[in-house]
Amino acid sequence: MSEFRIHHDVNELISLLGVHGSEGAELYTDLLQKNRTPYVTTSVSAHSAKVKIAEFSRTPEDFLKKYEELKSKNLRNLDPLVYLLSKLTEDKETLQYLQQNAKDRAEIPTISAAASSLALPPGSSKISMQELEELRRQLGSVTASTTSGPQPVEVQRKQLRDKLNKKNVGQPIPVFPQWVYERPTLTGDFSSLSNTSTDVTVPIGTLPLPAQEASIVEDLLYVLIGVDGRYITSQPIAGRHIRSFIVDSNLDMSIKELVSRILPLASSYSTVTRSIKHYFLMDQGDFFVHFMDLTEEELKKKVEDIIPTRLEALLELALRMSTANTDPFKDDLKIELMPHDLITQLLRVLAIETRQEKALINVDPTELELSGLEAFSFDYIVKWPLSLIISRKALTRYQMLFRHMFYCKHVERLLCNVWIGNKAAKQFSLHSAKWFAGAFTLRQRMLNFVQNIQYYMMFEVMEPTWHILEKSLKLASNIDDVLGYHTSFLDNCLKDCMLTNPELLKMFSKLMSVCVMFTNCMQRFTQSMQLETEMQRLTLEHGTMMGPPTQSEKTEEAMKKKLTSKFLAEHVDAFQSSTGFESTINNFDNNFSIHLMELLDKLSMYSANDCEHNIINIIYRLDFNGFYTERLKRISAERSQKISPQMGPGRPSVAPP
Repeated sequence: MSEFRIHHDVNELISLLGVHGSEGAELYTDLLQKNRTPYVTTSVSAHSAKVKIAEFSRTPEDFLKKYEELKSKNLRNLDPLVYLLSKLTEDKETLQYLQQNAKDRAEIPTISAAASSLALPPGSSKISMQELEELRRQLGSVTASTTSGPQPVEVQRKQLRDKLNKKNVGQPIPVFPQWVYERPTLTGDFSSLSNTSTDVTVPIGTLPLPAQEASIVEDLLYVLIGVDGRYITSQPIAGRHIRSFIVDSNLDMSIKELVSRILPLASSYSTVTRSIKHYFLMDQGDFFVHFMDLTEEELKKKVEDIIPTRLEALLELALRMSTANTDPFKDDLKIELMPHDLITQLLRVLAIETRQEKALINVDPTELELSGLEAFSFDYIVKWPLSLIISRKALTRYQMLFRHMFYCKHVERLLCNVWIGNKAAKQFSLHSAKWFAGAFTLRQRMLNFVQNIQYYMMFEVMEPTWHILEKSLKLASNIDDVLGYHTSFLDNCLKDCMLTNPELLKMFSKLMSVCVMFTNCMQRFTQSMQLETEMQRLTLEHGTMMGPPTQSEKTEEAMKKKLTSKFLAEHVDAFQSSTGFESTINNFDNNFSIHLMELLDKLSMYSANDCEHNIINIIYRLDFNGFYTERLKRISAERSQKISPQMGPGRPSVAPP
């Protein structure tokens, strides 16, 4: 029995029993679906149920006669109904309820009983005036009794739905969840409750200018943390978007003008500190998923082939589709295509002047073939007075962090796409699959590396450092303290994310390059198999369009599938033998292992020599099961042997842990 049939039967049963309550048919339908057991019709079960009802009935002969009559008509679901009635005879509580329900319904005048009392004359005879008046009176009494009695549940629900629809006509969809408006003290913003402060306020117009300035600065500091001041008070949000403030009219005009330029920042103070974190530090997860899905094909192009307006349109679409739509500062986010990659930008910021790196910096940007992914970055329109803190120099650091994590996210998506392709490739019976298993293992190692690096940067570097920044800002007493705390936050993030060390960044970039080249190689291989699969699918669709396949066509299709599978296996083996695919996978594996060991070794050295204890957490995450421990010990021992002859007799050697 389908869900809709069960729902219909439950509604009919509720209507017949005249049940009125808050529970609807949906509740009983769910209970029935969860607790129902299959009923297997047998002659023994039907006979025993019939005997049980006959013993319970006052007129067993009439029941058996009616049963045989319905059985001769081949009535549907007769035996399941008899089985249900036999079960009801055993449930005394249900029987008592049904008896009481029948008594209650008998006492209430129904439409059918009243209508049956109306005796209409035959259609061929005419109604006299006296009979017409009597009929009108009876119909009026029936209508009055119907309207005064309880209405069916379905009628009440329909009336409530109509009332709700009329009430919500033209009402816009709320931008924020309803709890934001119902619980104003939990939103982290200005409370809509009235200010009951009893402080005696001195008229600000009677104070000298220095005192006015000091008082208004104190009020501004309160307003910037969501608390009304003595001379600046917040007003309810107009349209749930724009907040206005009332400034004491006696305030000096020059000070009032400066206050009016700062107040727009205070109108949404609770989102200012989080807005940049959402985008540059990738705090808004669903937004980046939408954005990368939309711009995947566009960012694969070269920089000179990308249309910036198209990227801006896709950015706007991603913002509207995600939870970032609630951010009032989302329109300040812009797209910027940088003329150089991340390493070149780092060298420019650090002003490194070695011969090779100086030549790299002086290269004409048009000579570098950058892809959209390598050049992509976000930019942000920062208005005064927030621009005092988030300057162009600070934005550049945010951009470096963003480009670093954005490219890691891109590599992770590529490796996940390879995983999807590997799942599809498992259906083919390959004769020599040792290299295939090796490719699976290498892909998993790369994915584990990229995901652990992302986790380290997000949850072991940026989140703790961000919380430290928030705590420090609450202790700041002037603008210099705010600038110092913010700069320290950015410096710590850059240092712990390996963005202040060109040597570590180059090793990391080599690892990312190996991962990207591996994914490109695997995608070319899987595409060669998907092409044949697509040809097979088109063949099957062609046969379906011609009509249902005959037995000969089915046999032919089965033969085609077998031949196609054999051809694909031979094609894959030929692809392997012709291009040396197994050796290619081994080369990728060796290169990845070499670069990874170099990176881990350098991280171990920096953590020991420079006391960078946060960076060593990368080793703990990547070598969580001791897979690379023996190799690291071997490299450390070889380095110690090379260093020890060069050191004096009284100087102990320093070996990394």
